[in-house]
Amino acid sequence: MQFINRELQNSGQKLQSKAEVLIQYRKTQTNIELAVETLTLCLPGIICCQLQLVVVSVLQQSVKFFGSRLFSVVMNLQADFMTILLCW
Repeated sequence: MQFINRELQNSGQKLQSKAEVLIQYRKTQTNIELAVETLTLCLPGIICCQLQLVVVSVLQQSVKFFGSRLFSVVMNLQADFMTILLCW
């Protein structure tokens, strides 16, 4: 009888240990899913900021290349581009 009791105790401990590991994996999986969802929601904003940096850099180089008389044209283009990005 004690042998059966001991075997049941050991089996129960193994099962509990595996259940704890499974719970930890599920928590990790849920955290990863939430992180991916959050990053997906932020992605348009990140892309917009990166595009803005590229456009500003190109516009600055254009002003340097073409001179200051095109500065107002370039600034208007930048403003138009920003309006498009904000509406996107």
